[in-house]
Amino acid sequence: VDSDGHVLKHIDKNDANPQISEQFEKMVVLRAVSDELPKVGAAVGMPEVALGLEILKTALLQERNLATQIESIDASDPQKIKLQLDAFPVSVWLAADAIELGLHHIALFLKQHKIQVLQLIRETSVETQPYLDARFQDTVYLGGLAESE
Repeated sequence: VDSDGHVLKHIDKNDANPQISEQFEKMVVLRAVSDELPKVGAAVGMPEVALGLEILKTALLQERNLATQIESIDASDPQKIKLQLDAFPVSVWLAADAIELGLHHIALFLKQHKIQVLQLIRETSVETQPYLDARFQDTVYLGGLAESE
């Protein structure tokens, strides 16, 4: 989809190596579940796509460096929006009511602590599901590093 939510091209999720033209070389995956595909040229009317586009636009305007790192956005739960960033194997969580502040806190956290977090993950001998939670005002929480039972 383009920045307004109109479908530009369908990409088959089973295609391991889709042919994507150079103009779409850097794209962000907006995760959404639907029984039918919207037509090329039509606007996607799904709230999770609109929310994902809002996050991406906000990041591009206010946290450009972070925006270039976003690989995917799953906005199926507005209170637990999940971002996946390249070169950072930690799921990042945001809330729809604090997008600007959450993106700002994530960008600051990554600037100051990314290397330490990556080292901590490498040193953890157990299988973990780490996450960075920036859903709450003035709080960033790194969780999921303890062994789960």
